[in-house]
Amino acid sequence: MKLTKSGPLTDREIDWLEEVLMKYGNDDSVLCFSELDGFLTAIVSGPNTISPNTWLSAI
Repeated sequence: MKLTKSGPLTDREIDWLEEVLMKYGNDDSVLCFSELDGFLTAIVSGPNTISPNTWLSAI
């Protein structure tokens, strides 16, 4: 699958991402695109930098 270099994801890319999240996810991880969107938005919007070591395992 060709990934978009910039701009919003296409519906096809979102569907692919949701399949990957469900395939490799578990009860303690992000399981859908909207949850991932909110999760990453919270990480980059917060007042403090959060190390990827802290949040990457949730994805």
